Amino acid sequence: MKPTTNKEVKKIKKDPADNPIKKVMRNKQKQAEEIVFVYEGEDYTFIFNNKGKIICTSGKLLDEVVFKEYQNKLRAIFMKNRETQKQIHGNNKEENSRLDLLKEFRCYVLENGKLLILRSEKGKNISMIYKDLDAAIRAQREMVNRYIGENESVEGSEMFRMFSGISIIHEVKNILFDWNSASDEDIKRAQDFMKKTIENLSRCRNDYKVNCLEQIKSSVTIKDSTGKLNPGAVQARTVSAIDNLEKRKKRIPELAKFVAFRKEVLMLEKKQMQLNIIDAAFSLKFILNSNLEFFRNKEVFYTKINQVLYLLQSVWLNPYIDIIVEVKKNLQEAKLKVDKGEIELAKKFLSGAQNTLLAIQ
Repeated sequence: MKPTTNKEVKKIKKDPADNPIKKVMRNKQKQAEEIVFVYEGEDYTFIFNNKGKIICTSGKLLDEVVFKEYQNKLRAIFMKNRETQKQIHGNNKEENSRLDLLKEFRCYVLENGKLLILRSEKGKNISMIYKDLDAAIRAQREMVNRYIGENESVEGSEMFRMFSGISIIHEVKNILFDWNSASDEDIKRAQDFMKKTIENLSRCRNDYKVNCLEQIKSSVTIKDSTGKLNPGAVQARTVSAIDNLEKRKKRIPELAKFVAFRKEVLMLEKKQMQLNIIDAAFSLKFILNSNLEFFRNKEVFYTKINQVLYLLQSVWLNPYIDIIVEVKKNLQEAKLKVDKGEIELAKKFLSGAQNTLLAIQ
């Protein structure tokens, strides 16, 4: 049971070890930050945007008093971290433009190389965290297919189901409209149509489809709220049901277009990271082919290595993160060897870094 009294809340403040912050995912690009903490054995996640505003949370709902306490505590951690990262990395227009484009399509780079994508549902932000960029791209492709169908086929898509649902409910409405001449078979057919619609919409969460479902559920018996046969009232409900499905049908192409564009943006981001990797590999080739004097001039050598590191700092998504970390270690080792005058050993580390980068493609 979650604490609700002031006394219990004060206990949390006095003994923070009982509710430790589990991890802080610091984002060097200053775009989004994920903070996970443990409270009564449960993991809770707050994700902040670059202004320190919580853009989404995950985990069970906390008591309001406790929520506010942790919200303020975690925001303070976030803001402190943001200033630190700003001092270390400064601003980079090329990186920021890429991050801004991702943000425009509700995508946020997380420090662990995962990608957070937000979607709205009933006025709330729902977060989807993908382990790598490829998984996110596949998800967008599948989402577009669910909306409007795959390749040239629309069968099985939500758009197809909306057309089918509207057509079926029109059939029901026509039977109800001509109620006096409707046979028992016609009435049964209308009820079967409505049951089929209920089955098709049974797991829906969209407001329009939920409203349609409620109207159809209350119409199957063709009775009004008093239990009497009332085809007129049921017909009015079918009009409302059709209206809701029409609104959803109109929205689907807009959603599909947005997700399709987002998929292209993610593919463009992947291509940019690949280009950075190739650029870094060729820069290392230039360094390896340089003469001995180049390595002895430490200032020039460090400048070139820093240029490579600069290219790699915005390779910020999986499946590349672990590989880039290894490459950076090799580059730092090469720097240390050059400091000691061990040029040949430095070249081995540089060659290893170059081979690792080339193997990514």
